[in-house]
Amino acid sequence: MRVATYNIQSADYGKSIKEISKEIKELGIELIGFQEIDDMTNRSGKVNVLEDICGKDFPYFIYVPTMDFDGGRYGIGMASVYPVKLVKTVKHETAELEPRVLMICELDINGKKLYAANTHLSYENADIRVKQFEAVENELKDLSPIILFGDFNITSFDEYKVLSLNKVNSEETPIKSFKYEIPFRCIDNIFYGNGIEITNATLNNSESSDHDMIWADIKIQ
Repeated sequence: MRVATYNIQSADYGKSIKEISKEIKELGIELIGFQEIDDMTNRSGKVNVLEDICGKDFPYFIYVPTMDFDGGRYGIGMASVYPVKLVKTVKHETAELEPRVLMICELDINGKKLYAANTHLSYENADIRVKQFEAVENELKDLSPIILFGDFNITSFDEYKVLSLNKVNSEETPIKSFKYEIPFRCIDNIFYGNGIEITNATLNNSESSDHDMIWADIKIQ
Protein backbone atom coordinates (compact mmCIF):
# COMPACT_ATOMS: atom_id res chain seq x y z
CA MET A 1 0.00 0.00 0.00
CA ARG A 2 1.41 3.41 -0.93
CA VAL A 3 0.86 6.34 1.45
CA ALA A 4 1.97 9.97 1.47
CA THR A 5 2.02 13.24 3.35
CA TYR A 6 1.82 16.53 1.48
CA ASN A 7 1.58 20.17 2.52
CA ILE A 8 0.05 21.54 -0.66
CA GLN A 9 0.14 25.29 0.16
CA SER A 10 -3.54 25.42 -0.78
CA ALA A 11 -2.63 23.94 -4.18
CA ASP A 12 -0.57 27.07 -4.85
CA TYR A 13 -3.77 28.95 -3.98
CA GLY A 14 -5.90 27.03 -6.42
CA LYS A 15 -3.57 27.19 -9.42
CA SER A 16 -2.10 23.68 -9.10
CA ILE A 17 -5.16 21.51 -8.40
CA LYS A 18 -4.90 19.56 -11.66
CA GLU A 19 -1.13 19.09 -11.29
CA ILE A 20 -1.43 17.74 -7.73
CA SER A 21 -4.27 15.44 -8.72
CA LYS A 22 -2.16 14.08 -11.58
CA GLU A 23 0.90 13.74 -9.34
CA ILE A 24 -0.74 11.57 -6.71
CA LYS A 25 -2.53 9.48 -9.34
CA GLU A 26 0.64 8.77 -11.34
CA LEU A 27 2.50 7.76 -8.17
CA GLY A 28 -0.24 5.32 -7.24
CA ILE A 29 -0.90 6.89 -3.84
CA GLU A 30 -3.69 5.07 -1.98
CA LEU A 31 -3.82 7.08 1.26
CA ILE A 32 -2.61 10.63 1.78
CA GLY A 33 -2.66 13.23 4.51
CA PHE A 34 -2.86 16.83 3.27
CA GLN A 35 -1.99 20.01 5.12
CA GLU A 36 -2.90 23.61 4.20
CA ILE A 37 -6.15 23.07 2.32
CA ASP A 38 -8.46 25.93 1.32
CA ASP A 39 -12.20 25.43 1.05
CA MET A 40 -14.18 28.08 -0.80
CA THR A 41 -11.68 30.86 -0.03
CA ASN A 42 -11.38 33.91 -2.23
CA ARG A 43 -7.66 33.39 -2.79
CA SER A 44 -8.23 29.88 -4.19
CA GLY A 45 -11.07 30.83 -6.48
CA LYS A 46 -14.00 29.77 -4.31
CA VAL A 47 -13.51 26.05 -4.92
CA ASN A 48 -13.37 23.00 -2.67
CA VAL A 49 -9.68 22.28 -3.18
CA LEU A 50 -9.67 18.80 -1.59
CA GLU A 51 -12.70 17.60 -3.51
CA ASP A 52 -11.28 18.91 -6.79
CA ILE A 53 -7.93 17.22 -6.17
CA CYS A 54 -9.55 13.89 -5.32
CA GLY A 55 -11.98 13.80 -8.23
CA LYS A 56 -12.96 10.24 -9.14
CA ASP A 57 -9.60 8.75 -8.13
CA PHE A 58 -10.14 9.09 -4.38
CA PRO A 59 -13.75 8.19 -3.56
CA TYR A 60 -13.19 8.68 0.17
CA PHE A 61 -11.93 11.96 1.58
CA ILE A 62 -12.36 13.92 4.80
CA TYR A 63 -11.79 17.62 5.37
CA VAL A 64 -11.26 19.09 8.84
CA PRO A 65 -11.24 22.90 8.93
CA THR A 66 -9.08 24.63 11.51
CA MET A 67 -10.42 28.14 11.04
CA ASP A 68 -12.55 30.46 8.94
CA PHE A 69 -10.37 32.28 6.44
CA ASP A 70 -10.70 34.64 3.47
CA GLY A 71 -14.40 34.06 2.86
CA GLY A 72 -14.13 30.30 3.34
CA ARG A 73 -12.23 27.81 5.48
CA TYR A 74 -8.68 26.54 5.89
CA GLY A 75 -7.55 23.22 7.34
CA ILE A 76 -6.24 19.69 6.82
CA GLY A 77 -7.60 16.57 5.20
CA MET A 78 -7.17 12.96 4.21
CA ALA A 79 -7.95 11.08 1.01
CA SER A 80 -8.14 7.33 0.44
CA VAL A 81 -9.07 4.73 -2.12
CA TYR A 82 -10.31 2.62 0.82
CA PRO A 83 -13.32 3.31 3.04
CA VAL A 84 -12.40 5.82 5.73
CA LYS A 85 -14.30 7.47 8.55
CA LEU A 86 -13.37 10.24 10.94
CA VAL A 87 -12.99 8.89 14.47
CA LYS A 88 -11.89 11.97 16.35
CA THR A 89 -10.75 15.57 16.00
CA VAL A 90 -8.52 17.03 18.71
CA LYS A 91 -7.88 20.77 18.97
CA HIS A 92 -4.26 21.52 19.78
CA GLU A 93 -3.24 24.04 22.38
CA THR A 94 -1.92 27.08 20.51
CA ALA A 95 -1.86 29.94 23.06
CA GLU A 96 -3.97 32.07 20.73
CA LEU A 97 -1.72 31.40 17.74
CA GLU A 98 -3.15 29.97 14.50
CA PRO A 99 -5.59 27.13 15.34
CA ARG A 100 -4.26 23.58 14.84
CA VAL A 101 -5.91 20.16 15.00
CA LEU A 102 -5.18 16.44 14.98
CA MET A 103 -7.54 14.30 12.92
CA ILE A 104 -7.80 10.56 13.56
CA CYS A 105 -9.44 8.23 11.05
CA GLU A 106 -10.18 4.53 10.75
CA LEU A 107 -9.84 2.67 7.45
CA ASP A 108 -10.87 -0.73 6.19
CA ILE A 109 -8.00 -2.04 4.04
CA ASN A 110 -9.45 -5.17 2.44
CA GLY A 111 -10.73 -6.37 5.79
CA LYS A 112 -7.79 -5.10 7.84
CA LYS A 113 -8.23 -2.15 10.19
CA LEU A 114 -5.81 0.77 9.95
CA TYR A 115 -5.81 3.96 11.98
CA ALA A 116 -4.50 7.03 10.19
CA ALA A 117 -3.89 10.43 11.75
CA ASN A 118 -2.90 13.77 10.28
CA THR A 119 -1.80 17.08 11.79
CA HIS A 120 -0.03 20.39 11.17
CA LEU A 121 1.81 21.77 14.19
CA SER A 122 2.61 25.38 15.09
CA TYR A 123 5.71 26.89 13.52
CA GLU A 124 5.70 29.95 15.75
CA ASN A 125 6.68 28.48 19.12
CA ALA A 126 8.73 25.41 20.10
CA ASP A 127 7.27 25.30 23.62
CA ILE A 128 3.78 25.07 22.15
CA ARG A 129 4.91 22.22 19.88
CA VAL A 130 6.06 20.25 22.93
CA LYS A 131 2.49 20.31 24.23
CA GLN A 132 1.15 19.44 20.79
CA PHE A 133 3.49 16.46 20.49
CA GLU A 134 2.42 15.30 23.95
CA ALA A 135 -1.22 15.49 22.84
CA VAL A 136 -0.46 13.48 19.68
CA GLU A 137 1.31 10.80 21.71
CA ASN A 138 -1.52 10.62 24.23
CA GLU A 139 -4.18 10.24 21.52
CA LEU A 140 -2.34 7.67 19.39
CA LYS A 141 -0.43 5.49 21.87
CA ASP A 142 -3.20 2.91 22.24
CA LEU A 143 -4.16 2.74 18.54
CA SER A 144 -2.75 -0.08 16.44
CA PRO A 145 -1.84 -0.35 13.67
CA ILE A 146 -1.39 3.42 13.35
CA ILE A 147 0.18 5.72 10.78
CA LEU A 148 0.63 9.47 11.27
CA PHE A 149 1.07 12.11 8.58
CA GLY A 150 2.01 15.72 9.11
CA ASP A 151 3.88 18.94 8.73
CA PHE A 152 5.47 19.18 12.17
CA ASN A 153 7.45 22.41 11.71
CA ILE A 154 10.27 21.10 13.87
CA THR A 155 13.67 22.80 14.15
CA SER A 156 15.44 19.61 15.27
CA PHE A 157 14.79 15.87 15.19
CA ASP A 158 15.05 16.02 18.99
CA GLU A 159 11.51 17.40 19.08
CA TYR A 160 10.21 13.95 18.15
CA LYS A 161 11.52 12.30 21.32
CA VAL A 162 8.10 12.35 23.01
CA LEU A 163 6.60 10.18 20.25
CA SER A 164 6.83 6.41 20.62
CA LEU A 165 6.26 5.83 16.89
CA ASN A 166 8.84 5.03 14.23
CA LYS A 167 9.63 7.73 11.67
CA VAL A 168 10.45 7.80 7.97
CA ASN A 169 12.20 11.19 8.03
CA SER A 170 14.95 10.80 10.63
CA GLU A 171 18.54 11.61 11.54
CA GLU A 172 19.64 8.47 9.69
CA THR A 173 17.53 9.16 6.59
CA PRO A 174 16.89 12.93 6.45
CA ILE A 175 14.42 14.16 3.84
CA LYS A 176 14.44 17.90 3.09
CA SER A 177 10.81 18.33 2.15
CA PHE A 178 10.56 22.12 2.58
CA LYS A 179 12.02 23.88 -0.43
CA TYR A 180 13.15 27.19 0.96
CA GLU A 181 16.56 27.56 2.56
CA ILE A 182 15.79 27.66 6.26
CA PRO A 183 18.08 26.19 8.93
CA PHE A 184 16.04 22.99 9.19
CA ARG A 185 14.04 21.75 6.20
CA CYS A 186 13.07 18.21 7.31
CA ILE A 187 9.71 19.29 8.68
CA ASP A 188 7.30 16.82 7.04
CA ASN A 189 7.09 13.20 8.14
CA ILE A 190 5.31 9.86 8.15
CA PHE A 191 5.25 7.96 11.46
CA TYR A 192 4.18 4.35 11.94
CA GLY A 193 3.59 1.99 14.83
CA ASN A 194 3.68 -1.74 15.48
CA GLY A 195 2.08 -3.91 12.84
CA ILE A 196 3.31 -1.74 9.97
CA GLU A 197 6.43 -2.32 7.88
CA ILE A 198 7.95 0.34 5.64
CA THR A 199 9.46 -1.16 2.50
CA ASN A 200 10.34 2.04 0.65
CA ALA A 201 10.22 5.79 1.30
CA THR A 202 11.31 8.80 -0.73
CA LEU A 203 10.62 12.38 -1.79
CA ASN A 204 8.71 13.42 -4.89
CA ASN A 205 9.87 16.73 -6.30
CA SER A 206 7.00 19.01 -7.24
CA GLU A 207 6.45 22.52 -8.53
CA SER A 208 2.95 22.70 -7.07
CA SER A 209 3.80 23.74 -3.50
CA ASP A 210 6.57 25.08 -1.28
CA HIS A 211 6.77 21.53 0.12
CA ASP A 212 7.55 18.27 -1.65
CA MET A 213 5.50 15.15 -1.04
CA ILE A 214 6.96 12.34 1.06
CA TRP A 215 5.59 8.93 0.11
CA ALA A 216 6.19 5.41 1.40
CA ASP A 217 5.21 1.83 0.67
CA ILE A 218 3.85 0.01 3.71
CA LYS A 219 2.77 -3.49 4.65
CA ILE A 220 0.12 -4.04 7.31
CA GLN A 221 1.09 -7.18 9.18
